[in-house]
Formats: sequence, C-alpha cells, structure tokens
Amino acid sequence: MQSDVDSVRKIDFVVLGEITARLHQQSRQWMLPAEFSRLTWDHDSMVGAKGLWGHWRSVPACDPVHDSV
Repeated sequence: MQSDVDSVRKIDFVVLGEITARLHQQSRQWMLPAEFSRLTWDHDSMVGAKGLWGHWRSVPACDPVHDSV
C-alpha cells in the first residue's frame, strides 16, 4: 500500500503532535506495577523458531503462494 503524500494536511501533523504529547505525558506519570516484567525483543524472540508470538512462518500470509502478491 502506498501513501498519498498530497492528501496529508497541516492539521494531521498538529493532531499527531497532540497525541504524541499525551502519550509522552502518560508514560512519564505511569508507575510500573510491582509484578511488571518487560519482554525482551531481540532477533530470536521476534523471528526465531521459538518467537514470543510463535514462529513467523506459521502466519498464513507468509505462505509462498502469497509471496508473489
């Protein structure tokens, strides 16, 4: 899918900036729960045979039939 840069308006960047500011503020105020544990994202955990979300080759859209699309 290709984006249409001509359809981007100045207000789109204003809205994006406001959303980003709110997310930044929320991240500064959020207190980690005591039991919080962050996942480790590295090559093996993302695309390895024992990836955190399963093996990437198991995704139906990664089927060789779909690769030519």
